[in-house]
This record gives sequence, C-alpha cells and structure tokens, in this order.
Amino acid sequence: MKILMVCLGNICRSPLAEGILQHKVIKAGLLWQVESAGTANYHVGEPPHKLSQKVAKMNGIDISRQQCRQFKKEDMLEFDKIYAMDSENYINIKHISGDLWKYDPTNAVQAPRATIRIWLLAMLVSACVPLSWLPWRFSLRTLLIATALVAVVLGLIVWTSR
Repeated sequence: MKILMVCLGNICRSPLAEGILQHKVIKAGLLWQVESAGTANYHVGEPPHKLSQKVAKMNGIDISRQQCRQFKKEDMLEFDKIYAMDSENYINIKHISGDLWKYDPTNAVQAPRATIRIWLLAMLVSACVPLSWLPWRFSLRTLLIATALVAVVLGLIVWTSR
C-alpha cells in the first residue's frame, strides 16, 4: 500500500501526518510506503519546519529527514490512497491531476491507482487548534488529536483493504 498525505506547502501538516502514520505503520508491522507532498511549490527541497520537527521529536517521531516536494499528476498513478488535508487541497489535487482526474476506464494504462479522500478529520484538527497550520501554533494537543485521527484513518484503511 502506498499512501500520500497532501497539504498546501508540505512543511507543517502533511509532514507530521506522514511521520505519525509511518510510525503507526511500523508499529503495526505493515510494509506500507507513506509520503507527503504539497500542492504549492513554496518549500520544495526543504525539511519540515523546525517547530514541526520539534513537536514530532518530543513525541518520539523523527521527521527531520523528510524533504518537501510538490504534488504532481503522476502521483495519481503511483499511490493507492491520497489524503488531502482539507477541501482546498482536494480542489488543488483535482486541478493538478488534469486528465488523470477524469480517466477513460477502458484505458487501463491511464487509469489512476489512487483513491482520493479529503481527510475531513484533519479539518477537525484545524477547528480544534486555531491556525494550526502555523508551526508556532503546534502543541502537544494538536499532535495528540492528529495521532488519534491518523490511527482512525489507519484502522479504516486496514479494514477496507481486507
């Protein structure tokens, strides 16, 4: 299973989501690949924000080796599940995906692998912690909520994959 977490800049939310989910996947003994990307290209090649790294590290998760990258239309063919962190990024993914969004089911070569989901639970995190996308607003509470939500998503993925 290949899973991609997508937010706007790939510097705060999606790197944390990637790190938390990867941590859970390893603990569950699953051989899944988890990555993250941003729909914008503001931080390509940079590591996650230092405060995002700090919060992750305080909770036993190392995201320091991640590098920000931009979502590309080919991700639709490469990943099984793509989770947009909010509805705006869902729209951005749709736009970037172009012709891969609406595919011809008779053409198996062009058919996207990915199941796209808006991670509505991620919007709950944003609602619980105002301006949670800003690194200095990250807190243990944010990480705990995000961890719980990732655990729910992981459970749903495992359950629906059987």
